[in-house]
Amino acid sequence: MKKILFVTGNFLPHKNGGIENYTFKLCQFLSNHNFRCEVAALNAGNDPAYIFENFKVYNLKNSLGEFERILEQHNFDICHIHEYSMYGGIELDYFYAVKNRGIKVFFTFHLPYLTCYKNDFRFLGLEDCNLFINPSRCAKCVVTTHISNRIKIKNNILAEVIKNISPVVPKTSQIKKNVIQIHQNFGDLFSICDKVFYIAPWFKALINSNNYNFSNFYFFPHSFSKVNSRTKERFGEIKFRLLFAGRIQHQKGLHLLCLALKLIKGLKLELDVYGNIVDLQYFEKCKALFDFNYNGIISREQLLNKMNDYDFLVLPSIFTEMYPMVIHEAFSVSLPVIASSAKGNSDIIIDSGNGFIFNYDDFRSLHDVLKKSYDKLRNGWEPSFNKIENSTLEDKAILSFYNDVLCEN
Repeated sequence: MKKILFVTGNFLPHKNGGIENYTFKLCQFLSNHNFRCEVAALNAGNDPAYIFENFKVYNLKNSLGEFERILEQHNFDICHIHEYSMYGGIELDYFYAVKNRGIKVFFTFHLPYLTCYKNDFRFLGLEDCNLFINPSRCAKCVVTTHISNRIKIKNNILAEVIKNISPVVPKTSQIKKNVIQIHQNFGDLFSICDKVFYIAPWFKALINSNNYNFSNFYFFPHSFSKVNSRTKERFGEIKFRLLFAGRIQHQKGLHLLCLALKLIKGLKLELDVYGNIVDLQYFEKCKALFDFNYNGIISREQLLNKMNDYDFLVLPSIFTEMYPMVIHEAFSVSLPVIASSAKGNSDIIIDSGNGFIFNYDDFRSLHDVLKKSYDKLRNGWEPSFNKIENSTLEDKAILSFYNDVLCEN
């Protein structure tokens, strides 16, 4: 039986996020097809190793040396890495440690690592951007956005003024050097890995538009991670309840939802929040804006079972999502989604079809979309979804990624 080691920043049950659940489902899928799967997590509790749902999990405790020890002591055929960081996380040294031992290296882009320096693809903080290979332009964008955020004013005229003076800001030259290093690491990652995977078509298009063309870059289907479709028997009955599920931190945009709900007049809505409180001060600020119901952390299956109690899942992210697992989980139970126009969200959601899109980082736009969505519900609107089901062809494609590379040995 061939052995695969999956590498993540954290793992269940200590962190219950999208990457952790994605990796767990992939372990389950492959173990059902005669692969032995284990996990190495950078941080996962206090124990050096533990068993989660029959899978062994090694706790690396941020130690490259511990990772190398595990690679030496166990005969892994493939190491599939699911996260990357340039600064103190899973860095290129981890990739080299695998490659230098003759183990096949896979990597999946769950976030647009090593592309946009700010990870939001918003030029000057104001408009959508697809270009990340121009260090001078990127450095001006970073400095301009930082200054605009500090003075809490965002408009095109001010941004243009700041951009023009940014070259004389001392920080600009260092950021330019950082951007150049990021591009170097981006190329190195592809050269180290035997296979690199993307899970959202928009990301492949973005890479190609920046003049990259890698022969080892493949689309990884979602069939293994999709849950069985369940009919939502509640159309016509409006709950006036909204669901937010995700980490409680600024990037996930809960404050935008609270600000939007605070503005709403003539429509009494209830908000239930599930997720890990990463930033307690941020959580308290959001709670002061709008008195939502905080329900803590629950399993994905429990969350799926509760989705029938809501009118919409709201995903107000202010960073770039790749392909949020929670969206297609919501679609599997016929729950429409209201989301920001961040890349990744707008690639999946069809406005007025399976949900609604509001303007990026704009609580007033979210307010307007909430009112519009409930007006539509009261007028008989029903969302439409593509049927979610496991695909035999997609399953075969996934298995071929692992089997084909092993046949090369």
